[in-house]
Amino acid sequence: HPRGKPLYAYVAFQNAHDPYEQAPASLLRRQPAAAPTVLAQRRRNFSAIVGELDDAMGDLVGLLQQHGLFNNTLLWFNSDNGGELPFANQSRCGVAGCVSTACCGGAGSNLPLRGGKFTLHEGGIRSRSFIHAPSPAPLSSWWFEAAWPTSV
Repeated sequence: HPRGKPLYAYVAFQNAHDPYEQAPASLLRRQPAAAPTVLAQRRRNFSAIVGELDDAMGDLVGLLQQHGLFNNTLLWFNSDNGGELPFANQSRCGVAGCVSTACCGGAGSNLPLRGGKFTLHEGGIRSRSFIHAPSPAPLSSWWFEAAWPTSV
């Protein structure tokens, strides 16, 4: 892309959304060993998937830097909601080989916040976000309050 021309790129990562795929062994090796429960194994897999998303963001930043675009780029990373929680009753999870969210619920944890995806508790409506902007950013562009993805 020519450096002098504006660029808009929307990159949507779907790997941390249901249905969760099996993470590659190379990513699982980076995660601590899990207890032999279905839920612990699912959380370990989910953590590896989120780690892969983090790696992809690093690759994106590296490409922007390599091509001299990073210091003139507004980069906004945002999530849509808190993590999907496992069902409180795990009795169906793993039965007849069912380890999907239909049987087990999600694999997320929003601790210390209460709730998760599909709830109005803080664990469901708060999520991680960051913005990288060219420096120095004008003081009028600083934001010290809560922001929502729909604030834009």
